[in-house]
Amino acid sequence: MQVNDYVIYGNAGICKVSDMIHPDFVEDKTKMYYVLISENMENSVFYVPVEIAESKCRKIISKQDAETLIENAGQIGMEIAVKDNEREQLYKEALREGNLERIIGILKNISMRKEKRKAAGKKITAIDDKYFRIADKTVCRELGFALNLTDDEVRERLISSENK
Repeated sequence: MQVNDYVIYGNAGICKVSDMIHPDFVEDKTKMYYVLISENMENSVFYVPVEIAESKCRKIISKQDAETLIENAGQIGMEIAVKDNEREQLYKEALREGNLERIIGILKNISMRKEKRKAAGKKITAIDDKYFRIADKTVCRELGFALNLTDDEVRERLISSENK
């Protein structure tokens, strides 16, 4: 990680690495921290110790990798678990991992479940609804940033890839 890189930092989303410093508020003046400025949460700044930054942050997807992911979205398989608690664990794991391919698979799975429930006259489950919104936001935010697209444009490109 280097100054001016864009990274994904936990649930904060996309952040720009703006500096590497010894913060005044830290007792150990030998400890270095990355200063991360959130792109999504106005006025949010995060200080991440350099020694743990690699485990807490990952570089944002490149434009080329984002294009490839969208082109291949139609071939991405769905992650399936039958029981609610197993499904929720699967969703949490994929989101924590930040693997966009897995997250797209989860979006597909939830969409399929939603359609089946709708056909049976039922509503989407609270778990599926919650994780669909989180997964959709995660995918749209990162792909949109990499490709300079709006959330709706990302969704349109993913849907058109599905229909190929």
